[in-house]
Amino acid sequence: MPIMAVITIVKSNKLKKPVKAILVVLIVLVVFFMLPTDPGAEINKENKAIENQNDISEAAVSNNALFSDIIPDDELRIDFLNACDQVGIETSKIKDLKQVDDWVSGTRYAFTYSGASLRLYCNMDSTVNCIKLGVDNDIYKQGYEPYQISDYLVDSSVAAELQSMSKDYVKQQLNYPSSADFSWLDWAYGRERDLYSVSSNVKAKNAFGVESEVPFKLIYQVKDKAYKLMYFEIDGKRITNNLKTIKTTERKKIKTSERKSENKEEINLIDGEVGDYGKEITLDGQKYINYYVPSGKYKITNNGKWCTVYVAKDEYYKNSDGYMENKIVDTVEFSKNGETKTISVKKGEHIELTVHATISLELVQ
Repeated sequence: MPIMAVITIVKSNKLKKPVKAILVVLIVLVVFFMLPTDPGAEINKENKAIENQNDISEAAVSNNALFSDIIPDDELRIDFLNACDQVGIETSKIKDLKQVDDWVSGTRYAFTYSGASLRLYCNMDSTVNCIKLGVDNDIYKQGYEPYQISDYLVDSSVAAELQSMSKDYVKQQLNYPSSADFSWLDWAYGRERDLYSVSSNVKAKNAFGVESEVPFKLIYQVKDKAYKLMYFEIDGKRITNNLKTIKTTERKKIKTSERKSENKEEINLIDGEVGDYGKEITLDGQKYINYYVPSGKYKITNNGKWCTVYVAKDEYYKNSDGYMENKIVDTVEFSKNGETKTISVKKGEHIELTVHATISLELVQ
């Protein structure tokens, strides 16, 4: 229709040329503004909206199923992801997650994060017992406040500075400093908050002029880019030890969310956790937890792997060696998960557990 109108105006002899031109321009403008927006653009918008929705859905599925091929246990996997979140581990940066040999209380996994090697220790009840960095550092520990992984990672620039300073300290202790030949790759670094450790070995001539390999370890306190030597040991000889001057704080215990049992009368005891029936005691300078359950006959279910359960007297006495001890009334050993046995706890008695034990008690009517 707009095209026909333009043709009619052009052919008309009644209108003057300027008028014809103006009318044609007006019709073209009207047609232009009346046209719908680019259908291709609208289609693209719709496609993008669908793609975004798909991305969101795929992300949600991916996050829910993260590591599902390696940790098929949904409850354990979710608990692991929650533990990672608590200690500041970004799950997207976890690499080489794989199952390794089991430990006494369940399965175990290994993975790397920001170049550091970590181990995941799992319980039989599909919970995370701990996430270890190295041998001694439990970044995450069930029942205790979580530590931040960022406080245990060593930055490459800090490592370079530690290595340079350590070489100087080591040379000062050598008989022939000029003969020092340090390893290129065999350097180990560690960190616990503001304490950084570095260890390696050096080949150098001894007092007799004979070349030998000498191990060394140094620990520094790093604050505001200032490095202070706190500990220095070389070839088994301690040169400096100021670690006792550093104040340490005891790790805080936290209340963990207990999994409710279908049996309301069931009592759950976990080694290292006080819970409702545990009481912390100190014997000969060491802390232990005894569990004071009501008197009665119980069916015990082992929720871990290997463990031993003791029924012991409440009363303690000094033995012939001068150490505190009490009388063990009954001993029950477990070697399989889900295994059940019975014990009796009388008045004036309590339960003691071996390391990593986790059991359930059901009062026998």
